[in-house]
This record gives sequence, C-alpha cells and structure tokens, in this order.
Amino acid sequence: MPKYYNTSIRNLTYRLRKFKDILDEELKNEIMEHEDVIIEMITRDQLYEQGVEGRGISIMEYQPYAARTIKIKKKKGQPYDRVTLRDTGEFYNSLHVEYDDKGFYVTSTDDKAKYLLARYGKTIFRVTNENLNELLNDYIRPSLKEKLKERLLNG
Repeated sequence: MPKYYNTSIRNLTYRLRKFKDILDEELKNEIMEHEDVIIEMITRDQLYEQGVEGRGISIMEYQPYAARTIKIKKKKGQPYDRVTLRDTGEFYNSLHVEYDDKGFYVTSTDDKAKYLLARYGKTIFRVTNENLNELLNDYIRPSLKEKLKERLLNG
C-alpha cells in the first residue's frame, strides 16, 4: 500500500531552511543546557580521575607536582600520582561555559586561574576529543534530532 505524506517537498525544504536559520541558536542553547556535563567531564573525568588536559596529555608529564606539593597531597589523602588541580574544590566550582560566535569555551572566576593557566596551559579548560564525542553523541545530537523532527512535522 503506498504511503501518502501530508506535506510537499517544497514545504519540507522551507521547514529545513527555517531550522537551519535557528540551528546556531539551538546549538548554543544545547551547549548551555549541558554546561554541568561539560564541567563534570573536565573536572571529574579528565583532571581528577585521569590527570590529563584537553589534548589527552598527562599533566604530570610536562608539569609534575613539586616534591613539597606531593607531601601535602599525601598528608591530605589526595591523589599525588597525577596532577588533578583540585585541592579545596574552589577552582573546580569556579568553572563555567561561555559561548560566542566561534563556539564554546570553559573559563574560571577563581583567583588561582591565572596562575594555573600560566603553569599548566589553556588546554586544562579544553574537553578531550573523547569527551567531546560523548557530549555530541549522547547529549547534543539526540536533542537536536528531536527538535528537527518536531520542526519538520509541525512546521
């Protein structure tokens, strides 16, 4: 039995163009709605659990803790076999996502951020490719797919 559709190709093309017009704004909204996921990926997964920056490079390889810091970390019961950039948690709590015409980036309001950036580099704020793929595949694409489907079906 043939299927009949409620809309013409011209109408679908129009709806797709309208979605394209708002795609940048929708993408920004999705990124900002998942700010907590992005921050968690950087702080928990990358820095704390793995001790890597956004390129996946171990921070310990290029800027290891000083012997004094290792001693302090041991005394506090904190990891010292990798650079976590977590002592009190203030730095982690200060991270937030910004979005501009070039995309999104992570920044910090903590006073220590300048020092940490100078010592460890701006890639400490970057999401690894693995985490970016997870963000896109598990969070952003499914939501945008639903919004596109809704736009096509309902105009």
